[in-house]
Amino acid sequence: MFVDVKLKTPKLKNPLHHCEFPELEYLKPVLITDEKGFQHEYPVMFCRCKSEACTLVELGLWPATPTKPVMAFTFGLMELVEKMFLVAKVSVQQCCASLPGFSKFPIAHRPIEIYRNMLDAFEEFRHFRFDLRALKDICPERDGENICPACPKDCNNFLAGNALRSNQRFAGLDETGIFGRACRHEFPKAFVNLKHGERISYAVWLINDMVSKAKEKNMSYNVLYDISCILHRHLQNSAEFSDILAHINLAIPIFHVYGHKAQCQIMYSPRRVEGCGLTDGEVMERLWSYLRGFASITKEMSPSRRIDALTDCLLHYGRQSKSKLGERLKRRMVRAMELQKTAIETFNEMVNSIPGFDIAQIDTWLNDEKEYFSHKNTVNEGQLVGPLEEWKEKYFVKLQRYYCLRDESVLQGSGDYSVAEETCNK
Repeated sequence: MFVDVKLKTPKLKNPLHHCEFPELEYLKPVLITDEKGFQHEYPVMFCRCKSEACTLVELGLWPATPTKPVMAFTFGLMELVEKMFLVAKVSVQQCCASLPGFSKFPIAHRPIEIYRNMLDAFEEFRHFRFDLRALKDICPERDGENICPACPKDCNNFLAGNALRSNQRFAGLDETGIFGRACRHEFPKAFVNLKHGERISYAVWLINDMVSKAKEKNMSYNVLYDISCILHRHLQNSAEFSDILAHINLAIPIFHVYGHKAQCQIMYSPRRVEGCGLTDGEVMERLWSYLRGFASITKEMSPSRRIDALTDCLLHYGRQSKSKLGERLKRRMVRAMELQKTAIETFNEMVNSIPGFDIAQIDTWLNDEKEYFSHKNTVNEGQLVGPLEEWKEKYFVKLQRYYCLRDESVLQGSGDYSVAEETCNK
């Protein structure tokens, strides 16, 4: 029945709808567009006891407007546009522009432009799909799409759906990006708009929001941030947020930490922070890689549409991550067990090759190293190292003098080191 020209077709009526007052029923033409781009006008049987939008939804059609619709789209088309937007990162405008290429309309029967009608309808459709997946009205105790099943319940405070969506237009500053956090299971948690570029205050706000909303006040968090060293000093010097440090352990993602100086690598490497295990901390980098494709789409949107679009993108990313969670945890567990076995064998082999070695010395070395670097900027290094023995100090002075005299001999071109040796032997 679907042809690539607009034709009069038999009327559509919901066979499950039975009204006691037939005089309330009426016919109204509705232009329907399907997933192939075909457009056809159907006379639809409506009833005044039910809204026209509800009648169309019951027929498997999504109305272009919530009241008095004259255009509708098949659910197949709406789902296709949603997949193209969330997975292929194709804008709604590009999707609508490509539909006529599928339908092969003759020149005499150009299709009616649907982009302007599709734009608002697609946004409402995404709201509908979120509510349908969450099933909050049917099963309130069910965890929604914004919950990571592997995290403690106190950590699941990511606002999504209607709680995060904004339908208001405001004349604030332009957004320069987004800033957010995610859990180690690669599930989005909370995000805010950047209006001034990346600042340390955004990280402080997100961490404070996470800690303050936790039901368990003694809960401890491991936080991995690209510049945790700067964040740590900022929190220490802040009278308002200094108490946050009692609830968090800061670390730098494993691939970022090597760009920091040795002191930061010792203090903030996730391999040295207790509780981080083999977590690489690069979850946000993988998330940004997915969201980067939407930059060209969202930059021309209004603030409210941009928030809605990014919310749906984050929800989609969370759904995909949740569907792979079991396989991912199993793979990581197998890898961790293999690395642990290899590390124990290598360590025991190394220790056994050193006669009279005490394993307890390793903990002492680690503690001394951490204490040294934690006080390096505030305490005199001589206080931590202690005074050198007399013979070591004399040896160091003579060795330094020897190198100076040797360099002088090289510069003079003599190449005779005997003078330097005789001087140092005195």
